[in-house]
Amino acid sequence: LLVPLEPMGSAVSFDSGKPEFKNQIRTEMDIQKLRALESSELESSCDFVYNTITEIKSRIDSTVPVLGFAGAPWTLASYMIEGGGSKDFAQIKRLMYSEPQAMHMLLDKLASTIAEYLKLKLKYGADALQLFDTWASVLSQEDYKEFALPYQQKIISNIRASYPDSSITLYVNGVSQVFDYMIDSGANCLSVDWRVNLAEI
Repeated sequence: LLVPLEPMGSAVSFDSGKPEFKNQIRTEMDIQKLRALESSELESSCDFVYNTITEIKSRIDSTVPVLGFAGAPWTLASYMIEGGGSKDFAQIKRLMYSEPQAMHMLLDKLASTIAEYLKLKLKYGADALQLFDTWASVLSQEDYKEFALPYQQKIISNIRASYPDSSITLYVNGVSQVFDYMIDSGANCLSVDWRVNLAEI
């Protein structure tokens, strides 16, 4: 999920076995230093991802569909701001409430980059896409509508403009309080879990 973040300017390491961002994003100035990446830049900096898709496709001879995935902006931002995983998401919520304009700037840069990152996966042979907004479940309904949904929509609409028939799944961990809003994301498949009633869904 974190592959595109390093070429954007946010270094991540896995020395402990878990993702760690030593220079956490905490201020608007930190966000201004990050670059939204164009397709050509991602094709170069993340070439190993696309080469892997091509290799897998050649080996399975299209007998099994290949799924391309990426993290959604809110979830990626949570790692960048918290410095890794989090139990309370205190730092990202502090930035969200105290500097919403800066938060939107970060989410928009991430959305632009992730849209291009996923379109390239389709170009190189992925049969379908999945967008993971794992930690969007920590948001209230109102905050989800402001800080998660618009950026999910931006990514999906951008992809559909180039690949109108693409299959896109949206995943949010613990969907129960935001499922109705996920429907508006533009995804044609929504992940659910044991916390929702399938009959109601």
